[in-house]
Amino acid sequence: MNKKDDLYIAVLKFGKSKLGTPLLFSELESHLNKLGYDYQEFALRQLFAAKFISSEYPSGNDPNGPISQEHHFYLETHGYFDLLEHEELKSARKSSLIATWFAFGAIVVSIISTVYSIYYTNKQLNSAVSIERSQIEELNPMLLESTIIESTGNIQNELNSLNSKLTIKLDTLIDELKK
Repeated sequence: MNKKDDLYIAVLKFGKSKLGTPLLFSELESHLNKLGYDYQEFALRQLFAAKFISSEYPSGNDPNGPISQEHHFYLETHGYFDLLEHEELKSARKSSLIATWFAFGAIVVSIISTVYSIYYTNKQLNSAVSIERSQIEELNPMLLESTIIESTGNIQNELNSLNSKLTIKLDTLIDELKK
């Protein structure tokens, strides 16, 4: 079964459906009765007088006065905008609910992917590493070359150090000989 609107909203929706065309109070009553609304006539008259304006009294209705069964009425702009605000609120709530479900789905996907990532990382860390002979042979020339370059640099540094020490000793020896 479809959920019925609040009586206030149902009255405003009826007024919106008749927007631009005059309606009688009796038409609203029969419409609400057909939809199965249970209401007090006094409350309905108050609501009707507040949100609809008579074509006979365009300056406004007296909410405490009688509502003529012969006068034609139109939905006031305040009533129309009240209905628009209600519809926008319903739309915003629906959009918010959809966004909440998307956010929930994104969080679930994120958690699942994190768990899988941890599982496979742990599995890789605990598994044995195997290096094929061809990979070692590929690395050996590179390692040998870098070792030779490093050793050459070390030898050059040692030679420079020895050369400077020898120069100092030779200078000292020459000075001794001159005396």
